[in-house]
Amino acid sequence: MRKVRILQLVFVIAGAISAQNAAVSSYLNPNDNFAGDIRIKEVRIPQAGYAINTYWCCMGWYGTVNDFNDSSISGYGGLQYTSDNTKGPHNYLYSMWENNADTAYIDPNMHWQNFGGEGTGLQSFTNFYPWTVGYWNVMADRFWDVGTHTYSALIIKDGKSGVWHHLITIDVPATHERYSSNTYNFIEDWGGDGVYRQGHWRKGWKRRDSNKTWFPITSMTYSINSGDIGSSGRSYNKRNNWEGGTASDSTGQYYFMGAGGSISNTGNNGSTLSIPRTETNPQDEYGTASVTSVEATAIAGGKLAVSWEIDSTTVPQFCYSISIDDGSGTVASKIDTVPQNRTDTLDISSLTPESQQYTLTLNVIDMFDNPAPPATTTFGNGTGIANIGKVSAKPSVGISGSHLSISGIADPKVGIFDVAGRNIKTLDLRGSNGFSLDMKRIGLGAGMYLVRVNSASGFVGTKRFLMQ
Repeated sequence: MRKVRILQLVFVIAGAISAQNAAVSSYLNPNDNFAGDIRIKEVRIPQAGYAINTYWCCMGWYGTVNDFNDSSISGYGGLQYTSDNTKGPHNYLYSMWENNADTAYIDPNMHWQNFGGEGTGLQSFTNFYPWTVGYWNVMADRFWDVGTHTYSALIIKDGKSGVWHHLITIDVPATHERYSSNTYNFIEDWGGDGVYRQGHWRKGWKRRDSNKTWFPITSMTYSINSGDIGSSGRSYNKRNNWEGGTASDSTGQYYFMGAGGSISNTGNNGSTLSIPRTETNPQDEYGTASVTSVEATAIAGGKLAVSWEIDSTTVPQFCYSISIDDGSGTVASKIDTVPQNRTDTLDISSLTPESQQYTLTLNVIDMFDNPAPPATTTFGNGTGIANIGKVSAKPSVGISGSHLSISGIADPKVGIFDVAGRNIKTLDLRGSNGFSLDMKRIGLGAGMYLVRVNSASGFVGTKRFLMQ
C-alpha cells in the first residue's frame, strides 16, 4: 500500500511540474492611451518562433462605455496556429466579450459562435484565408454609430497575396462604443508545451475619436505576466526564458516578443521600446480604395440598379454615395454606410434617359476614411442604360442568363448576395475544380445579385447579374 501511495505522489508531483512548463505570456502595450474609433496593426510570425498552439494577439481593447445591461465590453483579435482542425492550422480570430452582440455582416468563410470560459461573448474565426509564416499581415477594425447601437468591422490584409478581406461586422448593443486606453498585443502559449515562440509587431495606428486625427504608434511597453512565473504559476519552470525588444531587417524596424525554450531573458521587463515614425496618415502606407468597374441596369418600376467592384488589393469600402447629374445639377442621389454593399438602386422614374444624357458618379470612402478616386460614366440620350462602364468578368467566373459557370478554380466556395449584402446562398464545392449551375434552381427571385467566388489559394472573383 505504501509503495502505491509513493507512486501516486510521484505522479502528482510530475504532473504539477509538467503543468508549469508553459512559455510565459508577454505583452506589448502601445502609447495610445486615449479613446479611438479606428485601429490598424501589423503582425508577422517568423519561422524561428513558429510554434503550435500559439496566439499572437494584436487587437486587444477595452470599451469606453457599458452595454444596455450596464456590463463592460472588451475584445481582442489576432493570429493563431492551432492543432484544432476545425479552426486551423492558421486562422484569424476576433472575439468580443459582450453577451448580446450579434453579426450585422459576416464573410461566407468566417465562422462565428458564442463562447464561454474566460468570460462570455461572440467569437469569430476563419482559416479560409490562412496567414503565411514570414509575411507581414494587417488587421484593422473600426467603430461607428448606427442609431443607438455601435457597429464594429474587422478587415485584414493577407501579407502574401496582398488581398484585403472584410471579415465581419458586429452589432454592439451600446451607444457610441469606442476603443479606450492602450490597445494591447500579447503572445500566448495556450497549450503549455513551453517551446520557443516569437512574434513581430510593427507600425500601428489609432484615430482619436474626439477630433478624428491619426496617431502613429511610436512606442510600446514590454512586460511579462507576473502571475505566470510565480511558484504556483503555469510558467514557473520557464520564468527566466523570455525576451522583448526592437530589431530591423529588410522590411524595416519592428518590435518583437519571444518566450519559452532555453533562451535567456533580456532583463527589460517593464521597459519602454521606441521606433520613430514619419508617416502622418495611413494613406501614406496603404493608399486608398480603388473602384475597378461600375455597371448600371434599368429594372422594373423606374429604377436604376447600380453595381460596382473594388480592387481587392486596395483598402476595403466603408461607405459610398451615388449621384446622377443632368448637366445643371444633381437630380438623384443616395448615400449609405454598408461596407459590404456593391449594389444599390436609385429611382429614375422622373428622368428621361431616352432623350437626355446623364452623368453617374460613384464616390467611395474606404475603411480608413480616405476617399477613392470617383468613378464616373454617362448614360441616356443614345448611350443606353445597360452595362454602364462595364468591365468584363474574370474568365474563370462566367454568367450567361441564369447560368453560372466556374472553371479552373481549385476548391471553389460560392456566396450569392442580394443588393442589401445579405447572404442568400453559400455553395461549398471544395474537392472540385469548377461547376455549372442554373441559378433559377436555387429559388432566386427577380433582381440584382452578387456572386462571390473564393478559392483555396485565396483568389476572389466577383460577378454581378440581373435575374429576370
